[in-house]
Amino acid sequence: MLANEETTVKDLLQDLIDVNESEAVYEEDPGKERRLATIKEVKDLNLEDLYQLADLLGMSELYLKKRRERH
Repeated sequence: MLANEETTVKDLLQDLIDVNESEAVYEEDPGKERRLATIKEVKDLNLEDLYQLADLLGMSELYLKKRRERH
């Protein structure tokens, strides 16, 4: 999901479902060859969507609290 797109709950849920139901997730870095994403990269993709979803639902405290506890 691009940052400047109008993001909806449905879009975010579809992204999460697509990533997690796929057989493989690929990472595409500009100027580099396409490669399989690492587990950490897939988790980061999921987290971005989950944070946006929490924001849209007015529940950002779900992840902000955890961040504060780590610092």
